[in-house]
Amino acid sequence: MSGLRYRWFVLMCVAILHLATAPTLSFAEDEQPLIDVLTSDAPRGEKAIACKKLAISGSGKCVPALAALLHDAELAAWARIALEVIPDPSVDEALRASMERLDGRQRIGVIKSIGVRQDVNAVGALTKLLGSDEVESAMAAALALGRIGGGKAIEALVLALEADVEPVRSEAAYACIVCAERLSAADKAMAAANLYDAVRAANVPAHRVAQATRGAILARGAEGVPLLLELLRSGDLAMVQAALAAARELTASSVSPELLAGLADLDGDLRALMILALADRGDAETIPAMLNAAQVGPVTVRLAAIEVLGGLGDETCVPVLLTLATDDNDDILVKARNALSILPGDGVNALLAE
Repeated sequence: MSGLRYRWFVLMCVAILHLATAPTLSFAEDEQPLIDVLTSDAPRGEKAIACKKLAISGSGKCVPALAALLHDAELAAWARIALEVIPDPSVDEALRASMERLDGRQRIGVIKSIGVRQDVNAVGALTKLLGSDEVESAMAAALALGRIGGGKAIEALVLALEADVEPVRSEAAYACIVCAERLSAADKAMAAANLYDAVRAANVPAHRVAQATRGAILARGAEGVPLLLELLRSGDLAMVQAALAAARELTASSVSPELLAGLADLDGDLRALMILALADRGDAETIPAMLNAAQVGPVTVRLAAIEVLGGLGDETCVPVLLTLATDDNDDILVKARNALSILPGDGVNALLAE
C-alpha cells in the first residue's frame, strides 16, 4: 500500500472510531434550540428552517411553539409540515383548537393537516363545517372526512352530496370515492358499491360520476359486467371511458367470456375499443374470438383484432394471419404482416418457413 493510500486508510479508521464512540445526541437535546428560535424575534427564514428540522426531531414539547405559528400567513404552512408528522396526540388537540379559532386560508390549512393525520376525534367539527358559508372551508372539510373515513364520516359525506353549493357536492363526491376505495381494499365490496352508487345518483359533475361508475363496476366484480356493457352502449363519452377502464381492471376469471358475449351488441368502433381492452387483460381464451373478428366485420374491428393477435396469439394464429397478409385492404394487409413479425411462440418461425 502506497504512503498516500495508507494515510487515507488511517484517517478513515480514526473517523469511524470517532463516530462509534461519540455520545448519542437525543432528539430532546436538539429540540430546545429550535423551539427557542420559534419563540424569539428571529427572521422568518430562520423560523421556517427550524420548523423543517422539527419535522425530523420534534416531539410533543415543541407543539405549543409550532401551534402558535398557525395564525401566521407566512409561517403557518411551515409549522404544519412539522405538526403533520410529529407522533404526539397533543398535535391533534392543537389542530382541533386552531380549527375553531382561525378562519380563511389558515383554517383551511389546518383542516387539511387534520385530514392528513386522520384524526377521528375531529369528525364532529368537520361535519359542522360542511355546511359553512365559507365554501373553501367546507370543501376542505369534505376532503378531510374522506381521508379519515369511518361510518360517521361517510354518513356526513353522503348528506353533503345534496349540498346547495356545487363545489361542495363535488368534493363530497370525491371524498366518498376515497372512502369507497378504502372499503373495497378492506373486502367490504357491497358497502363500497353502495357508496359508489350514492355518488352516481347525486347531482355532481360528470367526471365524479364517471369515477364512481368505474368503482361501482369494480366493486361488483363479475356482477358488474352488465352495468359495464350498459354504459358502453350509453353514447356518453365519459361513461364509455369509465367502462373501458373497468374492463381492463376487473380480475374475475369469468369476466372475459362475458365481455366477449357482449361484443355483438356494440357498434364497430366500440367493438374495436373493447377488443383492445380485452387484449390488455391478457386472457389467451379470447384468441378464438379474435381470430373470427379479424376475418369478418367492419375494418376497424378487424384491425383491432389483428393487433391483439400479434401480442396475444401463438402459432395457431399463423394460417389466418398469412391469409390476411395478402388481403385486398392495404391497412389489413400491413397490420397482419406486422402481427406476424411479432407473433410469440416457438413454432411460428417454422410455420412461416413452410
